[in-house]
Order: sequence, then structure tokens, then C-alpha cells
Amino acid sequence: MTTLGFTFRPDDCTGCKACQVACKDKNALPAGHFFRRVEAFKLDGQIHTYSGACNHCAQPGCVDGCPTGALYKAADGTVQHHAGKCIGCGACIWNCPYGVPFLSPTTGISQKCDTCADLRRAGQQPACVQACITHCLHFGEIGEDAITPVFLPDNDVTTPALRILPGKRQQAKQVQISTRYRNDTHETFLVLGGGVAALSAAEAIRQRNQTAKIILISAENALPYSRPMLSKAPLRGFKPQPFQIQDASWYAQHKIEVWLETGVQALRPAARQVCLHDGRVIDYSRCIYALGAQSYIPPIAGVALDGVFSIRTLEDISSLRRWLIQPRRAVLIGGGVIGLEIALELKKYGCDVTVLESAPMLMGRVLDDDSSRQLAAQLEAKDIAVHTGITIDTLCGDSRVSGVKLNDGRTVGADLVIVTCGIQPNSSLAQQAGVETRRGIVVDDNMQTNFPGLYACGDCAEWQGTNLAVWSEAMEQGRVAGANAAGDPERYHSVPAAVLMNGAIALYAEGDTGKSPDVEQQVFTSTHASRAAFLVNPLSAQHCVERYFFKNDTLVGGVLSGDLTQMRILSQSIKDKLTKRTFLEKINAAR
Repeated sequence: MTTLGFTFRPDDCTGCKACQVACKDKNALPAGHFFRRVEAFKLDGQIHTYSGACNHCAQPGCVDGCPTGALYKAADGTVQHHAGKCIGCGACIWNCPYGVPFLSPTTGISQKCDTCADLRRAGQQPACVQACITHCLHFGEIGEDAITPVFLPDNDVTTPALRILPGKRQQAKQVQISTRYRNDTHETFLVLGGGVAALSAAEAIRQRNQTAKIILISAENALPYSRPMLSKAPLRGFKPQPFQIQDASWYAQHKIEVWLETGVQALRPAARQVCLHDGRVIDYSRCIYALGAQSYIPPIAGVALDGVFSIRTLEDISSLRRWLIQPRRAVLIGGGVIGLEIALELKKYGCDVTVLESAPMLMGRVLDDDSSRQLAAQLEAKDIAVHTGITIDTLCGDSRVSGVKLNDGRTVGADLVIVTCGIQPNSSLAQQAGVETRRGIVVDDNMQTNFPGLYACGDCAEWQGTNLAVWSEAMEQGRVAGANAAGDPERYHSVPAAVLMNGAIALYAEGDTGKSPDVEQQVFTSTHASRAAFLVNPLSAQHCVERYFFKNDTLVGGVLSGDLTQMRILSQSIKDKLTKRTFLEKINAAR
């Protein structure tokens, strides 16, 4: 009989949790409950991530233990659940060695992954597979070349329908990323901010100092969450809870105090103090300034009209969703990743969508000319109007926006305008305190400011004259800032990267894509993607292009379009500074 199950490639997984978020959203799961989880594990001495769910075992303990037949093996071999037969006894929970089923806090009956049976009946892949950016997760018939993982408990008893590729039988287990450096003190570390930079800094401090007091102060009313998912998740049916990077129990476990809805009024770096809006003055030993940024709103007449939005916070998305009662004409001002992903999302709802970009090309900061032109063509093929080199005169309307008037006299009709023109660093508090600032807070390779004991990272920081405002950069800057604040000298190195993933367009760019002189380009074009890419997104996989950039015979950047399965190899090869010959041999072997 055909065995259906999930195949997972840990070497290709970046730990983005897109699969976990998509699963949680599709199944409307309550807070703290998951059908699929992304966790860390160690394999051959290196940290990898594992995306796990129900394994749909050949001999499932949950089915054997169910007294009513609510859990059963379907004709296709997957383990399904009949809600009408479930009495909520919990026998499945006790009999599953993987801890997969759970009782719904609202209905009281058992719940678990059903491999998105409804989507599969419609000829689609499960939601988690569709959401996987690197195509490291697949569902289908399990091949002979794959092997069953040995790190799952009772592997031989239940025979899980799960395969790990490539076939490494090394024992693996969930671990916490650790460091050799250790300096336990009773100091107080203040982390100002509620984004990924702040969280990464707090985590890096705790890894190195188990006894210090760590306080994370955020003006938002939500725990740190994934901002990239604001434009990647469906606007209709949007649920903020799945985007939390860590839940409340994680902060409690790591003894990190979190003060939400707490504003910072002033910074006193010479005295090592922070003044809060409620009048409290907090003394600190070290402080991480990670207050992020706000959306940059150009000084255009009419930006205060109803129907004009920006995308930066959960509240921004909530406000936008309330406006999306019916399809309307939408104009996106700005042709970056956020603007384009929102444009693609609005198109799904029947909106007439126009993108206006002031620069001569889309995503010009990270893409080469050819990739940008290909992206514009893909958008136009989806009936999204794209105009570059545009200057906006004013936004038209009385109380509500009705159009966008351009400097050349044209007017683009609009019932909805979304401004995505970049960010403005939240550096004013630092500037008022005498901290050196230009566009952002000036930091060195250790994320140190001009004041001892004060570090800055993320969207509010400026390193070597740049302020990239990229998620991956903020995460790494936070880690380096936290390490140095704890006394572990680490240096920050930047390789900017961007991912655009929505609907029929998949795009990844990293490093120098021909922006500096003397960069050579190597292009691979194919009308067929890998089988994995085709199964996940057949439209995107029809036109696949790989562009690699070399300087002085060394790989410095790349752009992947359509098929992103080489993303992890590209990223690691740039870090390893592989020669052209070595890299091309490596990438060809991976195809």
C-alpha cells in the first residue's frame, strides 16, 4: 500500500516558522496550541531546526487507544479524527508517544493534524507545505531513498510516516543554543524595545549570564512578534497570536521580565538610568537600545485622509482589515517587499491594484536590473499595474481618499492607499541624551554606542553608515549587542537578504547583486523548477531563474526567482566566501 507522509530536509530549513504560522491560521487553533511546531535540534554538532506534526503512523497508538473510534486510519493511510465520535477522554493523548493530540479548550474534544485533508481533496498541498519558503517540507508518497528518523521516541513501535533527508541516522534532540562564554552576575540589563532585535539581545544575555536581572520594556501590548509575517499572512482571517516569536512561558522559563505598554520618556546614559512615562526611574548596568523604527510617511498633502494606511504593527494590520469590507481600488506607494506582498494579497480579494515607486526600479536596493524587470513583469502578468520613477503631488479627497495625483498631471483612482516608503529610526530619545546619531544611532562592530554600557541594534541602529532595516539583520545585531553587553566580545558582519513570498511569486536576494563595480554575473534559467517547488507553487515554479554574482572569483551575492530550494546553500556559500568554481560545483550537485 502507498505510504503517505511528510518529508523534511533540516539542512534547507531556516527556522522561519512560516509552516507553523500557516497551520495555526488555517486550523484557527487557540493560543498555546499547535498542530505543527518548529524546534531546534543538534545534528552532527550543528544546530538545525525541525518542523514536526502528527506523524500519521503505520501503527498509531492514538488509534489503538481510542475507545470510540473517533481516531481512525483513512483509506489513504493518514490518521484522521471524527469529531462527532470523540468524547474527550484523552486516551489518544496518553497513547501517543509524540504528544501530538490535545483537547480543545473550547470544545473539549481531541484535535490533531489531518494533513489538511480538505485541501488535498481540492488538489492542493497541506497549508504548512504551501507556506514553506525553502520547500524543505513536503507531503506525498514516501520514497525508498528516505529513512525514518531515529530521534523520535518509540520509532520502531509506531512506524511514523515521516522521513528526514538527507539520510543521517545521528541521534538528535531539542537543545538550547549555547555558548562557551559564561559570566554569572547580579547586574541589571535593560532591553528597550519589543522587536526581534530586543528579544535576540535578551536571549543572548541570558545564554551567557544565568543570574542577572533582565527586563524587556516595550510600548506595544503584545509580546515580540514576527513583523515580516504582517505582509505575508492573509489579511482576511488575520490572527496575531501565531506570530509571537516566543510565548509567555518562554520568558518565564528564562527569567526575562517583560513590561508591556510601558513607554520610555528619557535616557540618561551618563548616569545609567532610564526614565519611564509613568515617572519611574530604572537604574541599569547595561542597556540595549532596540526601539526599532516607525513607518516613514512622506510629506505629501492628503496623507491624513481616511483610507490611508501604513504597515508596521499589529494595530496597523487590524486597522487595515477593518477597512477591507469589500473590494476596492488600492494604490501601494512604495515598491519594496512589504508593499509588493500587500499588493499581491489585495489582488486575491478582487482589488484593482496599482504600485507607485519613486525609484527607477522595484526593490532596487537588493535586486539587479534584470531581476527587477522580471519581478515587474510577473506583477503585471497578475494584472497589478506597476509604475516606477513616479513623483506624487497629492492625495485627493475630502474626508476619504479618492485618488493619487502625480506630478505629471495624471490621477490614479483609489479607495485605499497604503504607504510603504521605508522606515524612520526611533532614535530621538538617544539623540536628546547626547548619543551620537546620524540616520540612526551610530554603533561600532560590537553594537556599542559612544556611551559605555549602552548598545543599540535593529532598525534604530546605523552601522558603517548603513541602516538596512532588515529582519535577519535586526536579529543578528540583537544577538551581537546582547553578547557584548554580557561581556562576550563578538563582532557584527552584514550580508543583507530579502524574501518576497506571496501567491505566485517567490523571490530571494542576498548579498551584493551587482551594486559594486567589477561584479560578474552567472545566470541559470529554467522553465522547470525542482519537483518540490512545483508541488508547492506550480505557477511560481514555471519560470525559475538563478543569478549568482562573483567578485575577484568569490561569490558575493545571488538572486533566486521561482524556486528557492537553493536558498540555504546560497546563504552559507556567501558566508564561506566560496570561489566561483567551488560554488558552481556545489550548486550543480544540489540540483
